[in-house]
Amino acid sequence: MLSIVFAAAACGRSGSTPPGKQIHLERWDGAGLPVVGDIDVTVRGFDPGGDLSTATGSVELVCDPCVIEGTTIVPRMPSSRAQAFAGEGITFPRVDLGMVRGTLTVTGGRGTIEGHAAGGAGLEIVLSGTIAFAPTLAASEADLKLVFRPAPDLATSSPQLSSIIMILGPADASGAVPVEMKGPLGHLRPVSRR
Repeated sequence: MLSIVFAAAACGRSGSTPPGKQIHLERWDGAGLPVVGDIDVTVRGFDPGGDLSTATGSVELVCDPCVIEGTTIVPRMPSSRAQAFAGEGITFPRVDLGMVRGTLTVTGGRGTIEGHAAGGAGLEIVLSGTIAFAPTLAASEADLKLVFRPAPDLATSSPQLSSIIMILGPADASGAVPVEMKGPLGHLRPVSRR
């Protein structure tokens, strides 16, 4: 899920701001899920590899079309016994996200993130939240909210994806599944709503 967060964070274009460092990717495997598409990232005002706790600037991302390729995720478990229970992992199906756009605006080391994945046949995702950057990215404290809006026929068109979304938490009255995640980015954890 963290890869979805950073894929969405990297989305967005703006015509009125000065050009920044442009990065173009056709594949990104940075957070456990392989994301493919026409991925354009623009970094303005700071070095993302530097000390982010005092940074000011922005990161914008657009991925269109954007697809999460099917893969198997093997969760890391705290013990060998628990790892044996995890077995061969969780099969994550291919997900067409359509266009993904997002921005991360940072002022004095405090960031606001917004992202939106729409246009895919089965799923819409909205991301919002804040990040208090530490000198290292993994130690930066995040408070993020993801809202998954599955298509009404997702259970029949992609049963695996539908099951994964149902595991995330209960749907609200509109059928959307909100997920809050908090903690350091290196150990981001969902906040239970049950």
